[in-house]
Amino acid sequence: MYVANTGRDELVKIDLDAPCSLGITPDGRYLVATLKAAAATGIFDVAAGRETGRIANSRDISRGGATAADGAYAFVPVEGVGAQPGQST
Repeated sequence: MYVANTGRDELVKIDLDAPCSLGITPDGRYLVATLKAAAATGIFDVAAGRETGRIANSRDISRGGATAADGAYAFVPVEGVGAQPGQST
């Protein structure tokens, strides 16, 4: 898939298996990303530009996410499929 980046007059290719939702720690060191295709949540070191950890979600579909004000926790709501209830992990 491609999207237009009108600010730079360019087309940008989007990886559809890429992270879906992002949250950043207050100090800017870590990015928390929902990895829908992997049913997981990834932790990325912003300065290094690489994934440093991955946590399996308790359900298949994650939606959004936020980090705590002190950066110690990330909250990731997950959707239930069929009769499964949703929850936060």
